[in-house]
Amino acid sequence: MQHGVFRFDRSGVIASDITTTSASRVNNDWICRPDADESAIRTIWVRGTAYTSGKEYESGLAPGRKWIRVPKGSPISGRSEGSINVNVPDPALLRTLLARSRSRTSPYRIETTYGRLHRLSPWFRGWGPAGEVFADRRVVITVHAGADGLPRRVIVTQYFRETSPTITEVRFTGWGTKAGINAPRGGSVVDVSECSSG
Repeated sequence: MQHGVFRFDRSGVIASDITTTSASRVNNDWICRPDADESAIRTIWVRGTAYTSGKEYESGLAPGRKWIRVPKGSPISGRSEGSINVNVPDPALLRTLLARSRSRTSPYRIETTYGRLHRLSPWFRGWGPAGEVFADRRVVITVHAGADGLPRRVIVTQYFRETSPTITEVRFTGWGTKAGINAPRGGSVVDVSECSSG
């Protein structure tokens, strides 16, 4: 499960701070507990460069190093289950998707393919490979928008197997809130090319 923050300018998403965690279910809702999750992975992404930190990486880092810098890295490093794999807040992608919507009012329902999303979205490409096996797989995206037209709830159904689709739900809150996201600096950062492979 993932939770985090996006930062925008007029071009779209320019930074994000996302933590991937395990989750527990409480009163029929999934609750992230990053402070208690030993396997939590946090990724700060700023204008195309990713900085990833987590206990599972510590054994390959020198003392005092915490963040791995990955040029052209993915904003969603870590486990893929429950990933925010369709970056609906990206204006260019959202416009393209809504142009294919079967409805003109919320909820918007868009049918596309894994391969098409892979071509359109750098975010989606960071989540996983396209491959000929998946390129034609059907993807259904349902966007629930608020009265202001901004996405509030997005459900992505991926039909890797028609009989057992993979369903991801993402909720967006706090639109308009100032998001202070800064890239880690100094001695706590190491470039991915310097990391141990073993």
